[in-house]
Amino acid sequence: MNAEQRRRITQRNNRRRENLRRLYILSVAAAAILLVIFIALYHREGQKEAQNPETRTVSAGTQTEAVSANSTSEGRGELILTPEPTPEATPTPEPVTFLYTVNPEKEDGTGSAGRGRRSDEPASAEEGLSGSGRRRRYYYADGTYLVNGWVRNGEHAYHFSKDGYLAVGWTAIAGEGLYFDERGAWKPDEDGTKLVALTFDDGPGPYTNQILDILARYDAKATFFLLGTEIEKYGSNVLPRMVAEGHLIGNHTYSHVQLPADENADEAEWQFYLCDELIKNYTGGEIARVVRFPFGDYTHYSVQRVNRPNILWDLDTYDWDDGSLESIMGEVTSLLEPGNIFLLHDIYDTTAAACETLIPYLAEQGYKMVTVEELAASRGYELENGVTYLSFKQMNIDEGRVTDE
Repeated sequence: MNAEQRRRITQRNNRRRENLRRLYILSVAAAAILLVIFIALYHREGQKEAQNPETRTVSAGTQTEAVSANSTSEGRGELILTPEPTPEATPTPEPVTFLYTVNPEKEDGTGSAGRGRRSDEPASAEEGLSGSGRRRRYYYADGTYLVNGWVRNGEHAYHFSKDGYLAVGWTAIAGEGLYFDERGAWKPDEDGTKLVALTFDDGPGPYTNQILDILARYDAKATFFLLGTEIEKYGSNVLPRMVAEGHLIGNHTYSHVQLPADENADEAEWQFYLCDELIKNYTGGEIARVVRFPFGDYTHYSVQRVNRPNILWDLDTYDWDDGSLESIMGEVTSLLEPGNIFLLHDIYDTTAAACETLIPYLAEQGYKMVTVEELAASRGYELENGVTYLSFKQMNIDEGRVTDE
């Protein structure tokens, strides 16, 4: 490149820089002019509003209008619509509180029920018992319902929780396990000694309905810790039946990922959330009340973040390993005792086949099969969010090792 060519390139670059500089100056000037015009218009509108004191502000829904007082009954006059500016910050919602019309006499489970409702609930309702299964309340016409205590009707006594739900099945009241029949009547003579909880992981699957058939035959209840990926495949064929027959639906994450460290807490929240969104389609919008971390890998921090009771087990049948009837029954007969939480999987045909022997065997030995919530309640424990439970065997209770804390 010779000297003349370099000179021309330099001149061209200089002209480009000069054009960019001029464009920048023009842009700044235009912006300044627009700002001045905007300020002038805003100031003039303020003066108009100040000169017309008869204009009043009427709030209607989300839009606020300024309406001229000069309008007549015949519809003549000027209507001025002046939306107020949107506030910069969303107001903090009022906290939800519990409103009592009659306070419960006591909070230790021994007093008569009071009446109340949450502040975000309707203030009117049809009087009577409403709901289904274990989610029934007794409403009054003003929208309040019975809460936190006992009601006697003839020869029967009924109990309502602090949330207003009628007690059904085994219920923990003031640290004691009490039994209520399906109508909610207290049965003080019910023996809760020989109770165990069967839990099934990783389903639902093609063999879940077969297991439900066996459970129904022996009036047994179980807890199913479900995977989101399997709900997508089999949920519509299985979950409505689980709910209708009184089994407890638990959350086992969406895709069975291992979550062994505090660093996995975000992933744990996301995995359980995704599975809950699928579970809600079959539970009237409610998320699972209990969870189980895959492989039993968890940390205290992750469990607290997920904010549900985390349920482990104390009797592993190893149906995921050997899977033979002899192996499964060998584990059961050597470890069986009241308060056991069994680990099984409803995704294996061998497990479904073994249940044809296992469930009748437990019934013959005098054991009642209940959900993990009922097993805990029979021992006087209300499952707490953010806590991991190991077992409800008497040895664990005596040694204070029901949880991992």
